[in-house]
Amino acid sequence: MTWKTKITLLFIGQAFSLLTSGAVSFAITMRLTLETGSAEVLAYATISALLPTAIIAPFAGVFIDRWNKKYVMMIADSLVAIFTLIMAFAFIYGYVDLNFIYFMLAIRAIASAFHFPSLESSIPMLIPESELLRISGVNQIIQASSSIFGPAIGGLSIAIFPSIGQVLFLDVVGAILAVGFLFFVVFPKTEKYEKKMTCSQIFVEMKEGFQAVLENKGVATFFFYGLFLTFFVVPFITILPLMTKKHFGGGAEELTIIETLFAVGMLLGGFIISIFNPKTHKMIIQTTSLIIFGILVFISGFLPSTKFYFYVFVFIMTITGIISSVYNSTFMAFLQERIQISKLGKVMSLNFSIGMFPSIIGLLWIGLITDYVGGVTNMFIYLGIIFFVLGILIFFTPSIRKMIREDKERIKNNIDK
Repeated sequence: MTWKTKITLLFIGQAFSLLTSGAVSFAITMRLTLETGSAEVLAYATISALLPTAIIAPFAGVFIDRWNKKYVMMIADSLVAIFTLIMAFAFIYGYVDLNFIYFMLAIRAIASAFHFPSLESSIPMLIPESELLRISGVNQIIQASSSIFGPAIGGLSIAIFPSIGQVLFLDVVGAILAVGFLFFVVFPKTEKYEKKMTCSQIFVEMKEGFQAVLENKGVATFFFYGLFLTFFVVPFITILPLMTKKHFGGGAEELTIIETLFAVGMLLGGFIISIFNPKTHKMIIQTTSLIIFGILVFISGFLPSTKFYFYVFVFIMTITGIISSVYNSTFMAFLQERIQISKLGKVMSLNFSIGMFPSIIGLLWIGLITDYVGGVTNMFIYLGIIFFVLGILIFFTPSIRKMIREDKERIKNNIDK
């Protein structure tokens, strides 16, 4: 089986899973919104979907690197199918309360804590290193597509089916398809761990994940810059609808346009990376992307509130979607090529977990800070400055400059040989 066949089978299954999960997540959110109208309920639902992943993921990474990643993903998808099926029947027969929904969302989150790092850490096992960036772009296409079409399918399903329980069957089908396609993917054999799994050994191997990042000062520096960046990226996405509504006076139509075209931008970014597979150093691509992203967000803060400038804003946000996708693709490919495969599950889990805490903190402070700085347009200006400055700082950080220089010299020496 060629590497192209392997990655195609893997991604087709994951595409079905992501698409149906997006539809079901939207349907559950709509159900909670329409029936409770409570911001508190939505907040608890969000925490139920995020916090278990953030807590479990670092421990999950230890097991992911010990176990067969193919089976980890298959079991995670199967658990999602089983518990979604239970939730579906509970909705159909009326045995549902809010605590039950929170519990089921938490179970799905625990499965995600094993599934996502397993997927990202398995990709370098299946494809040549020269194709990591291209395949990361394809991965972004799949994720962006699920962001666009998942809610659309979820909304359509709510209109067609009389019960949300029937909508949940979509995710069961998606999980079954993901497991089915994954079954046929042949994974290479990995070295078995000789040390037995004990409580103390779990923490020893978690520490190995941190050490894998810290081994290269340039990698470590950028890794922690990336975590710091999430303090501001998630709040930016959160206030995007507020900019549309409060500054431009937009309604449901304008909000849909912004959300959809930002996702379309991410889709285009994935296509650009997957088609061109640029050979420019990934760190240069990332820092350039962040600088341009900052400039565009900064400019958005000065746009007048007329209809014409709303469409200028739409265009700018589409470009930022492209840049966001390019940044995410190169970041994942950067980690995949820099970290040993035997430790990559731990590192991906750490990145997945630690990155959630700044996201949660960012969501907590964004409302207060936006009011403090004088409104959403000023917040765009300040966030734009932060993104721009971070891009400059990363680019001129000595350890990162040294890493770029050493990589260029190594490539040159390999060509000369």
